[in-house]
Amino acid sequence: MKTCLLALMAVAACAAAEPREISYDGVLSMPARLKDGRLISLAAVARPFSDMEKDGPEQPVFRRISSDNGKTWPAGEKVFAYPAGLGTFTSQTYTLVDQKGYVHAFNVRYFKLSNAKLMSRGHSELFHCVSKDDGKMFSTPSRVNFGHEYTGAINSIIQLKSGRIVGGLSYTSDHIVEGVNQYEFRVVTFFSDDNGETWRPGQDEIRVPFGPQVVHPGAIEPILTELTPNHVWLLIRTQTLRFYEAFSTDGGRSFDAPRASRYMAPDSPGAVVRLKDGRLLMCWNDIQSYPNGVSGHFRQHLYAALSSDNGATWSKPRRVAPLQSPENPGSRGDYPYLCETADGSVLLYYTRFGLRPGASYEKQHNELVRLDASWLKESAH
Repeated sequence: MKTCLLALMAVAACAAAEPREISYDGVLSMPARLKDGRLISLAAVARPFSDMEKDGPEQPVFRRISSDNGKTWPAGEKVFAYPAGLGTFTSQTYTLVDQKGYVHAFNVRYFKLSNAKLMSRGHSELFHCVSKDDGKMFSTPSRVNFGHEYTGAINSIIQLKSGRIVGGLSYTSDHIVEGVNQYEFRVVTFFSDDNGETWRPGQDEIRVPFGPQVVHPGAIEPILTELTPNHVWLLIRTQTLRFYEAFSTDGGRSFDAPRASRYMAPDSPGAVVRLKDGRLLMCWNDIQSYPNGVSGHFRQHLYAALSSDNGATWSKPRRVAPLQSPENPGSRGDYPYLCETADGSVLLYYTRFGLRPGASYEKQHNELVRLDASWLKESAH
């Protein structure tokens, strides 16, 4: 009897846990793992977009540290501030911890949004600063040259095994798409070979075909993954109901021609993280896996899958978010970000609609979900 009981306890202990939401107070941005295993979140005090063309005060940035793999997030402390003046920074501050343990903070300052009707391609600037002491003190935020005047969001900045930091952004071109009266978006990469001291634009004019879903036409919000040393995979949001992909063999500086990928998706971005054991975990709005088809919003559900062979095959995608009231009218989850914790679980941070009244991309409701990679069964397809 005792032997059977111990065996049952062992099975229960090893059972894979289903996705579960982590509650937190206040504002949290996408987390990153520090070199000592703790987690860091950097969030700015946002200004309304309606004030972006007015002079405004400094926008302080607060650091929150979790010492229990994201279970709790104590109140934040101010660590730096974005400069006063015209323009507004959003609260979400993209954080990258490099191989040395330095903490890199990226954010976009918006001065004017893209609007073809007003003949405005938009104006925004990418800012970067760095901390060498786990985010206690930062360098003065400075502009990153990515070669263009406007970008909408930061979705992916990674460090390669070589040490190069490389990112991808979408930007407004000067081409207005007929019929929808909007500027075409294209993708450019940018990189640094000196830990963020200087930056250079990489390949420009990365374009994709237009599709039937036209919100922002063209190539939008790319994400990057290093497959093997200097071999980088670029996955691009499109309006064709699937991602397009391109590959680089020179560390993300240039890419081959984009082509349609096998990954079905609405006009929304995804996320990919490399786990400590070498596997890839991908999260996206996998519309071909929706349990009832696209019966609600195109971004209604987020799915995740695992690959043990650099994306050649994947486990069957499993639904991971939203967890509360996913069938509410207008419910959706989008803009996923992934971070592996020291205990091997993965945190999914994303933007949620259809649950909290008044949620918007300006006044965001963000949810945090813990994923157990072993729950994402490895049945390749």
